[in-house]
Amino acid sequence: MEGVSTDKAPAAGVVVPHFAIAAFGFLFLSLTVFLSAEMFFGHFYQPRLLAITHIAALGWVTMIIIGALYQLIPVV
Repeated sequence: MEGVSTDKAPAAGVVVPHFAIAAFGFLFLSLTVFLSAEMFFGHFYQPRLLAITHIAALGWVTMIIIGALYQLIPVV
């Protein structure tokens, strides 16, 4: 095993959009949670809470994971 080499690292144009979309997703998630705070005291199958869950999972966490994988897999 050769170890970690940054020679194979992708360009920033490949990775940065994922993190930018994740930042926008987190901003939108924070705004949605702030505006829907009273919904958290009710039942969890409300459409708005399910939408918040999907914004968190797909718009924020998944974008960070995919961006990190694009950055790290070619290097390792």
